[in-house]
Amino acid sequence: MKKIIATVAAIVLALGMTGNAFAQKKAVNAALKSINSGKLDAGVENIEAAIENPETMSLSNTWVVRGDVYTAVASNPFFAKRYENPADKALESYQKAMELDPSDKMRTILALKLPNLAGAFYDLGTEAFSAGDFAAATVDFEKSLAVTVLMGEPDSASMFNIALCAANDNQLEKAAEYYGALVAAAYPMMGIYNGLADVYVRMDRKDEVAPLMDLLVERFVTDSTAYVTAVGILLNIGDNEHSEVVLAKAVEKWPTDPFLYLAMGVAYENSKQAEKAEEAYKKALELNPEYPEAIYNLGAFYVNQGIDIQNQARNLPLDATAEYDALSAQANTLFQQSIPYLEKIVEAQPNNVDALNTLRGIYIQLNQMDKANEIKARVDALTGVAE
Repeated sequence: MKKIIATVAAIVLALGMTGNAFAQKKAVNAALKSINSGKLDAGVENIEAAIENPETMSLSNTWVVRGDVYTAVASNPFFAKRYENPADKALESYQKAMELDPSDKMRTILALKLPNLAGAFYDLGTEAFSAGDFAAATVDFEKSLAVTVLMGEPDSASMFNIALCAANDNQLEKAAEYYGALVAAAYPMMGIYNGLADVYVRMDRKDEVAPLMDLLVERFVTDSTAYVTAVGILLNIGDNEHSEVVLAKAVEKWPTDPFLYLAMGVAYENSKQAEKAEEAYKKALELNPEYPEAIYNLGAFYVNQGIDIQNQARNLPLDATAEYDALSAQANTLFQQSIPYLEKIVEAQPNNVDALNTLRGIYIQLNQMDKANEIKARVDALTGVAE
């Protein structure tokens, strides 16, 4: 009799366990249905109950559904604000599912679901970046990358964004790591070389910049912009000798490209090599006399050089009259040299208010007031402002 009672009790217990397991699997299914119905709060409640129950907590499908629910929550602006870090919970859930079932079948299942989660993290990173929160953006893009790694397809765009945000947040080691990984993978984007060079300089690793620039021009050998970029970066770190080597290669490949010389002029001007800048701008105009950017840049170059000398004169002691007069004459000579180029620009672009104002300022500096007043009238007519 005791055996019969024990057997009956066992049956009852087994039925109870089966019923409980069924109830929890039903909760998982209900959570899954909540995604389509939009009742995500109910979905969260059901799936959280399921992962606490011993009967369903060790089932990979439970964690897949939990990932689905929290991905839906993270993608819904209303629900995303009600739950803490839903995208993180989704990622944790999918990782747990893979841990419980590391089969190819599970990987295939997740491959269909994970892009949405990767996109959710990517959007969070973009939002944080736009708000200037580079630390948060770095973390979000790292999570987006983690999702794509789980998919077996690491996302290069996320890697670039991690490097960019980390550099902006002064996480230089991390920035160098991700930029370096992209360079090692020969990712076809010139910006990674600029970014890594900047990080190297900030980390006091300038000796690594020149080899990086050599690699840049080697990989983008048919793009003159790569050579211009390399020369500019090398000039900025004071490696004039190596920049000349790269420049010589560029000139050999594109001897008649005015853009190349225009860009060289900008690079030389930025690195305070005035004579070479002037020479490069003039070469660009020799190749294309109507090149508007070169015309404007050469005119602006003379203006800027004149202003620099004028400032030197103004900083002299009051009794340095002769030196002041000499510097003022030099400045006026440069201002005079700018006029033909600025006049040509305003002739070609009569509505260019910036160019008109620059030209007017030069006329005033040289005491050519009739011309200055004429320009003022043109600017007033364009802007609708009368002084």
